[in-house]
Amino acid sequence: MYNRAGVRNEITPVRNIIYFHVIDEQIKPEFLAKLKKYCEAFYLGMTVKIMYPPTAKTSKEFMELHQIPSREGGKDFRQYLATAILKKTIP
Repeated sequence: MYNRAGVRNEITPVRNIIYFHVIDEQIKPEFLAKLKKYCEAFYLGMTVKIMYPPTAKTSKEFMELHQIPSREGGKDFRQYLATAILKKTIP
């Protein structure tokens, strides 16, 4: 559960999954395995799922294919709208 002004996000039997959407092909599987293990220990009772873009080989292809909104995040990278990514990847 997290709290934000006016929002309370309860953990329920229906809402008990943490999704990590791997959109950067440079992230190593070893790191993802450690991240998953950490989250399972820190967020007891939650299921942690590592997901990959289902329709593209690279994150850039995925973003372009699904027309994910973005903005310049710095000199060498873009920031993508997380809610749009979630809508395209969560079953």
